[in-house]
Amino acid sequence: IIVPRSGDRKQTVNLAMENAKKHFDLHFQDQFSISPSTISPLLLTIQEVLRLPSIPLRIEGYDISNISGVNAVGSMVVFINGKPSPQHYRIFKIKQTKGPNDFMMIREVISRRVSHHDKKFGELPDLFLIDGGPVQLRFAKEALEEADIRIPVISLAKREEWLYLENNPEPVCLE
Repeated sequence: IIVPRSGDRKQTVNLAMENAKKHFDLHFQDQFSISPSTISPLLLTIQEVLRLPSIPLRIEGYDISNISGVNAVGSMVVFINGKPSPQHYRIFKIKQTKGPNDFMMIREVISRRVSHHDKKFGELPDLFLIDGGPVQLRFAKEALEEADIRIPVISLAKREEWLYLENNPEPVCLE
């Protein structure tokens, strides 16, 4: 084994090491437990402000896209320790809901998500974040209750930038 100490070969080895680290981070990092010293301080603030029972190390966000109910899809984005985890992003084709009904579509997507327990989807999140207002929140909660899953859910009404919490009828406005 030859270990280059300088020059083009050393640069090639460094590039290979950098690529291997990026590949590992992208595909395997979240499979290892996060130590308390590496938890993002932002997550502690989120836990406090939203009065969550645990630190939301894994957050999944959901949004519905359609054109008058046609070609409808639900998208899932994932954040692990406050950082995007693109390898866990998913698109759900809306199969059961007909017509432009965002509420039932969000319920369908959440129901289908919690039914997946395979490695491809990863573990269930510590927090569900739903795009929409209190009605979308209610439909997402119904999907979780139906599956007998108790994970906090909040919704974000983007126009007003209000957060709706499960047990609080009044929205939370963050600075």
